[in-house]
Amino acid sequence: MSSMGGCAHSSGAGEAIIVDARGRVIEGPYSGLLWWRGETLVRPSESLPRIRSVTVGIVIEAARAQGVKIDDAHARPADLHCCELWVLSAPHGLRTARQWIGGPALAPATHSLQGRAWPESSLVELVPRPGGTLSGG
Repeated sequence: MSSMGGCAHSSGAGEAIIVDARGRVIEGPYSGLLWWRGETLVRPSESLPRIRSVTVGIVIEAARAQGVKIDDAHARPADLHCCELWVLSAPHGLRTARQWIGGPALAPATHSLQGRAWPESSLVELVPRPGGTLSGG
């Protein structure tokens, strides 16, 4: 993890973090973000402008179905000190950030939604269509 302002890969990071003009955490350039504060799953405030992440939405829905408390936050990088940070995207799924280069110390992976039932509404069948495209069933 690296804050935007330079190339993430040149700093040794796998992904950058986008912050707004006030320094509030929004998302990664290719990923949505969630973090754990205690037993509460936190996401950047819905009032912050960003691209909607289907992957984040599915995880939030699954967490709610399991009774996990969900909060929104206007968090700056320092506010994530000692939090477990999840980086989510469709191609890579759910990944836990190990280190934030030039940022707060992150907690190791201790939370999981594995073994928890995913809500049926998050499951979809994909059916090949003529011409090689897929459609939801």
